[in-house]
Amino acid sequence: MESRKERSSTFDMFFLSGFFSLVGARIAYIVSNWETFTGFIWYWLPYEKYGEEIFLFRLLPWRFLNIFDGGINILVMFVSFLLFATIGVVIIKKWHWREMFPVVFFSAEAMLAMSFVFSGVIANNAEWVVQGGVLLVPIILILIILSFVTPNTEGKEEKALYIFTNLFLILLSTAFILYVYLQNDISVIDKINCLVFLLWSLIGSLFFLRQETDSRLSIERVSSVRTISSADINQPIRLSK
Repeated sequence: MESRKERSSTFDMFFLSGFFSLVGARIAYIVSNWETFTGFIWYWLPYEKYGEEIFLFRLLPWRFLNIFDGGINILVMFVSFLLFATIGVVIIKKWHWREMFPVVFFSAEAMLAMSFVFSGVIANNAEWVVQGGVLLVPIILILIILSFVTPNTEGKEEKALYIFTNLFLILLSTAFILYVYLQNDISVIDKINCLVFLLWSLIGSLFFLRQETDSRLSIERVSSVRTISSADINQPIRLSK
């Protein structure tokens, strides 16, 4: 709503980004745990029937599609969503990055936070639940702030508050997410995704700050131009010899 984009367009972007991020997360899990898949045979039907019992997606290649076995790399899904959403915003939709950067980041952070909470509840891991709850705090704060300050405001103080709050919460969330993962012994794929996420967050923040600053300066230039009244127009023109 704050970005003032058509709802169907934003839905298409989020749906496609979510789908491709899920595919990327599944592929990353398969590559990281390939040895667990090599013990299964290949069969052309997606089901097996033994007497009255039917088993679905147990054999290859259908087992690759069985995402309900818990085989999802959450970090890859998070980073893939950011990358695919960026492509959708900048290249496909050609929207202003300053309008969609907070939207993309905080929606991806919400997905990551809920994944932490859900995984923690399923695995009975209180630490994951707490980490997911911490990730939800910046999202709640930005929603509260947006109820008072809009990104399209012309006030200097409100505009500065909007920019500073978004950048502060985004960089703070970035630091916390990287801390959660890098404090553990993670795989090479996860380390690469942490680096990609760090670069995306820093570069995205710089472009967001630059476009917001340029937008504010252009508004000031336009507002500083003196309006011409009808009395000025009706004055005779004097030409020099």
